[in-house]
Amino acid sequence: MMSIRGFLLISAAAAGVSVPALAQQAGGGATEAEITVTARRQADLLIDVPDSITVISEQTLVNTGVFRMEDIVQSVPNVVAMQGIKPGFITLTARGISTTQENEAPIAVMVDGVVTPALDFINQDFYDLKQVEVLRGPQGSLYGANAIAGAINITTKAPTNELEGKLKLAYGNGDYKAVNAVLSGPIVEDRIFFRVSGGYRDEDGTLRNVFDDSTVDFYRELALRGQLEFRPTETLTIDVRGTYVDTHAGAIFNELTQMAVPSQINDFDTIRLDYNTVGIDDRELGFGSVKIAWEAPWGGTLTSVTSLGRTVDDVVGEGDWLPTVDPHLEFPEVPPEFYDLLQDWKVTTRAWNQELRYAGEIGDWLTYQVGTFYQERKRRAELLYGIAEDRVINTVFLEQDGTSRSKLFAVFGQADANLSDKLMLTLGLRYDSDKRSYRSAIPLEAGGPMPISDTFKKLQPKASLAYQWSDQFTTYATVARGFRSGGFNDSDAVIMGTLYPRRYESEVLDSYEAGFKASLADGRVSIAGAVYHSDFSNPQFFFPTIQGQILTNFDSAKVDGAELEFTGRVVTGLTVSAAYGVSIAEIQAADETGAFKGNRLPRVNSYTLNAGIEYSAPIAGDIELLARADYERRGPMYWDVGNTLRTGEKDYLNLRLGLKTESWSIVAFGRNVTNTRQPVEVIQDFPPIGLGANVRRPNLKRRYGIELSYMF
Repeated sequence: MMSIRGFLLISAAAAGVSVPALAQQAGGGATEAEITVTARRQADLLIDVPDSITVISEQTLVNTGVFRMEDIVQSVPNVVAMQGIKPGFITLTARGISTTQENEAPIAVMVDGVVTPALDFINQDFYDLKQVEVLRGPQGSLYGANAIAGAINITTKAPTNELEGKLKLAYGNGDYKAVNAVLSGPIVEDRIFFRVSGGYRDEDGTLRNVFDDSTVDFYRELALRGQLEFRPTETLTIDVRGTYVDTHAGAIFNELTQMAVPSQINDFDTIRLDYNTVGIDDRELGFGSVKIAWEAPWGGTLTSVTSLGRTVDDVVGEGDWLPTVDPHLEFPEVPPEFYDLLQDWKVTTRAWNQELRYAGEIGDWLTYQVGTFYQERKRRAELLYGIAEDRVINTVFLEQDGTSRSKLFAVFGQADANLSDKLMLTLGLRYDSDKRSYRSAIPLEAGGPMPISDTFKKLQPKASLAYQWSDQFTTYATVARGFRSGGFNDSDAVIMGTLYPRRYESEVLDSYEAGFKASLADGRVSIAGAVYHSDFSNPQFFFPTIQGQILTNFDSAKVDGAELEFTGRVVTGLTVSAAYGVSIAEIQAADETGAFKGNRLPRVNSYTLNAGIEYSAPIAGDIELLARADYERRGPMYWDVGNTLRTGEKDYLNLRLGLKTESWSIVAFGRNVTNTRQPVEVIQDFPPIGLGANVRRPNLKRRYGIELSYMF
């Protein structure tokens, strides 16, 4: 493998940033100079955007079989998504910044221009997609708090003026069954349009619990979506959307490993699921939005976006991950009654957002947008942990019942100035004020904590300078700041004599990046690259304690990295793509003692390698053969600040082979066909029962099956 230093030097010499919007359509498709993106809340040509951005087209989304967030980012360098401890939780890591349990994601996610208000709303099946854009690097000047490492802009298909529809059926191993359907058309031609879609997924899963030979990763989900678009005049558009998701699935299916043998976290031969209480997650999600856009007579556009959402996530499951008798790993210090520990965890999140923005231009040299944003969010987390009988806790060891509230107000603006025919300056600034509070439902006299509140504020500037050497080659340099709000734990915690206070501080990331984008060979080849350095203040991290789950901060860290991407249409029908990213995230200071200095930040892969090849060719009449392979290698990572728990390099391969026409397709698919095994979550020294054990959550096994689609 190329050394990191060598890669950085090559990337720097190339001038560096990233892009393949490219990938896109085998045997044809738009070039980088023709692709339009909206991730900056305005229509831009991809090659003109002074950001690292990967664009995934509609055809590529279909051909790769994307339907989860993990699929969306599988071809993006330095971005990794993994399933969390329950179906409603996903961990996103981008450029050295990761999601910590009980915290917000480091990447802002927008669906059809509407900001997703919390991590609870992100993890759901996606289908009927038009385009996805993944921006890397701080995007706080537009999206504010929690866009510290980037932003993902998901665009679904819009309602149509002609009747159209699609039906898709799938069956696979683990008794996987899925159906989704889409119908779109006019209610009043040229004025009122609708689009409705629904999906149902039902699978038994493939991960087996040796205690009773049951599967633990079962999954049932019903998803319904509807959209109405009104165009009462030529200058006014009203877009109304609603989503409902109901999930019943296996959860917290973890395994115990011995702390004395750190390598056991990567042992999938002798370490296995073996416990007596199946974990179940019942989740309900509802989200709606209204977007109104008015084109003013003088040429500007005024946009209002209002959204309201609610999720309820109710998890009941194992608390010790041991069977009642004969565990395959011995923990003799654990009393027998502790083999019936249970956790009952319910999280209810409510949020509403209101954004108002105006976009305009002055002559042909300046485009700009200004706006305000307001969000109210309420999150109640109820946790019981103790000895249970028949799934009912009768001896409580730990109880928490707290409500976190957030009232966030922001003002922002961004302008692009054409200083010459080739030179463009972008300046952006956003100010966020996030007032947060925490109040426990447990009375003070019963041992509950005191209420606590504070306001977390931050200016987030951004400046970019882009030079377009030709229509096919652009270079740029960017300086940007992002931040993730601080907050409060349920109580203070004392660990080995160290006091961890209830309040944890905001993270702040200052990033410096240089990059290039190139379109060669008449648009058949696209190359992009970037180098970047980030100074990271107050990185947040999570660990469980006997007093509950704690978020706290390091003092500082730094991230150095680079990315290089390539896509080429080699011959008619054959497209290849590759992307490589390196991200070296090191702790500079954990505390005043200097502990952990030079260690890697947890949950960050040191590099990612992605490659794809797609071939399509006509074989008879309008029938076309489609074959696609997508490969992903994730570099080594650590799970703990002491860097004692390490998972090495892991390789993933997805395959698809099928036939298609304009009206139907039949495709055989395989996900993780090499059956790669790795942890997707590791908690060191799980404390509530003093086992001397680590807790590991395994990834999903190989999946394969067949899909049938009909379009009209």
